[in-house]
Amino acid sequence: MKNDVSVTALRSVREIGEQVWNGLAEGEGFYSGYPWMAWAETDPSFVTTYLVARDATGAPWRRWRPTSGPARACRR
Repeated sequence: MKNDVSVTALRSVREIGEQVWNGLAEGEGFYSGYPWMAWAETDPSFVTTYLVARDATGAPWRRWRPTSGPARACRR
C-alpha cells in the first residue's frame, strides 16, 4: 500500500549509516549527531535501541516539531 509505514529496531546508528542518521538528526543539536551517538554507544553501561520508521519505498521518516500544535511525522 502507498501509505504503509514499517518500524525497525536498530541497536546502533552504524546500522542506518552516518549520512542518513545526520539527515534525520539535522537541527537537533550536537548530542543527536552521528559522531556523538556512535561514541556514546561505546560505553558498555548503555544499551541503545533506535526505532526507525520507513515509508513503503524504504525512506526513513523524521519527526517534525511545529512551533505550535501537536507533533507530526513528515518524510525527510
